[in-house]
Amino acid sequence: MVAGESVRQVLRIRNVSSKAYVLRIDCAGMQFEPGQHITLGVHGEPDVREYSIYSPPGAPFLEVLITETDPGLVSRKLRRLSPGDRVLVNGPYGYFTLPANKHCRVLAVATGTGIAPFHSMSSAYPELDMLVLHGVREASEAYDRQDYRQYVSCTSRSDDGDFRGRVTDYLQGYDVAADTYLYLCGNCEMIYAVYDLSQEKGITPERIKTEVYF
Repeated sequence: MVAGESVRQVLRIRNVSSKAYVLRIDCAGMQFEPGQHITLGVHGEPDVREYSIYSPPGAPFLEVLITETDPGLVSRKLRRLSPGDRVLVNGPYGYFTLPANKHCRVLAVATGTGIAPFHSMSSAYPELDMLVLHGVREASEAYDRQDYRQYVSCTSRSDDGDFRGRVTDYLQGYDVAADTYLYLCGNCEMIYAVYDLSQEKGITPERIKTEVYF
């Protein structure tokens, strides 16, 4: 085992859609900031993947939000674990974190399970002025939307969300204040498109953070 590695027990697996689930493991005193990520894999196997932390600091457990993909070597194996099984964890890592001053305005734009770091942020700072704009295919993928003060689902394949279309379509008609901090987490196509659009709306690059999430 290398420095930073730890073996932890699975506590619970909670399905949040047909493909996505929340994996809860024991926290074991890990210190982290909302927005950071860990690497995770089944103990005793070589393959690991990066996952943003879904739970807030100080919780008696650690959670990650995972989509089971095909072939999804790690995501499929993790979903089949049971309470008491062991996983290998490294971290935390990353700088996709909030400004020191939490009395700020945040626009958080995500696609799919890229919403994970924003769940940690929102849970840690419930009074944070943060609008979460979530690009999904259908409203059934609006994972734990009740946990956010301000949340808009943008559905690309159905009419059952808050807005029909992509997050970029929604932002075209959205007035973004120049003092907004913009956080983008999701696929590259979304990040590039929203980044370009934010320049048109006057958000300066130093107020933008990005994290590619597959």
